[in-house]
Amino acid sequence: MAENNSNFVHFDKEGVSYFQLYIKCPVCLEKGIGELEALEPILWSHDYKIDDTPCGGDIYVGDNAYYYCKKCGHTSHVVNWAYKCPRHSGDNDEYVSVSDLKYLASCLTVAAQITLGPEGVRWLRKFTIALDDTIDEE
Repeated sequence: MAENNSNFVHFDKEGVSYFQLYIKCPVCLEKGIGELEALEPILWSHDYKIDDTPCGGDIYVGDNAYYYCKKCGHTSHVVNWAYKCPRHSGDNDEYVSVSDLKYLASCLTVAAQITLGPEGVRWLRKFTIALDDTIDEE
């Protein structure tokens, strides 16, 4: 496992390059919640419950457009995920999906630049192609 210059963990697994998910909430971005300029990117953890206990593992995003939980190994395409953050979830434990993938893509574009620097351009190119292929199939 290697760390980049920004101290974000990234690694390769089975030909896929993953980096730790460090993004603004795409749901808040899409819904215009909060002062968008002030919304800081955060590290995301897996809230999936295993025996009523949240997994809590670190989430990574691959250049194949899949999220991956390092702790439990759960993986799924980014279009299948919903997000829960304090700004839009409130007390009802609500998970919300983005309805327009441009908001998720915007968050990940910034994340690739922040977390991977020059490597991020190559990563982002592969991610975008994988995301486009998924959209074309639907």
